[in-house]
Amino acid sequence: MRPLDGTFSEYNTVVQFGYIALFSACFPLASFCAMLANFVELRVDAHKLGFEVRRPRYLGAKDAGSWQQMMELLSWLAIVVNVLLLATTS
Repeated sequence: MRPLDGTFSEYNTVVQFGYIALFSACFPLASFCAMLANFVELRVDAHKLGFEVRRPRYLGAKDAGSWQQMMELLSWLAIVVNVLLLATTS
């Protein structure tokens, strides 16, 4: 079995969170679409971890690392963007 590639694939999750957080006022159905996509990704990743790659070594971490700062920034930016979107469209 090949080793696990790492956690850089979590980049897609952070980008998806950014789109949902920043533009949920424009397209509220996007959160439902993201939920379905994440469910499918969860099942595919479970199969991959169970049958296709070696079990990854456990490495403890204090927090989410650099992704934590990016998600905090996106959260604060989302507040500003959603307020501006709602103010300009109403």
